[in-house]
Amino acid sequence: MKRHSLKLVNRLFILFLLSPLTINAQEKLIPDFCSLQFAGYTGFLSVSAGDNFFNERLSLGLQYGFSPKQITGEQIRTISFKGTYYFKRSFPLGFSKVTPTFNASIMFETGQNSDIFPNRKYPEGYYMTNSLNFPLSVGLSFKRHMANNFFADIEHGFEIGTLGQYLYYYAVSLGKTNENIISLAFYIKINR
Repeated sequence: MKRHSLKLVNRLFILFLLSPLTINAQEKLIPDFCSLQFAGYTGFLSVSAGDNFFNERLSLGLQYGFSPKQITGEQIRTISFKGTYYFKRSFPLGFSKVTPTFNASIMFETGQNSDIFPNRKYPEGYYMTNSLNFPLSVGLSFKRHMANNFFADIEHGFEIGTLGQYLYYYAVSLGKTNENIISLAFYIKINR
């Protein structure tokens, strides 16, 4: 079952790279952005590609994450559909424009400890699936306009986030948890 899930994740990511996110394929075949992220809930390293909408206030993309066995104890791959909203209020800082962001994702994880369906030996409703997650984060984007033909601007930033499930359990337990539910991620993004 795990091997089939891994093949599915790999095939979906390859299909994404070969097909555009836009409805009108003749208009553009190349995604608006590509990014590389370090850490966070999507893996030790992750790559993504996608399109920008509404005057670059919203970006939607597919993200593929990887965590090697040497770091996490087992090899984990994730695939996410991620949306980033850029708030209108931004401010200049040196050569960059700084913008607060809100990010939400739907993430599918494969690994030995990830189950698509909760274990049947426990009562119904006792556990939720742990291979489907909902990361949420806020961050700051530092965008710098570039004057060249290869890309329009380069963006880097950070995100502080958690999983939607962690927030749920935190609220249900009334904050009584010893678990660290916060994650920090750094990224670099190239917009064309």
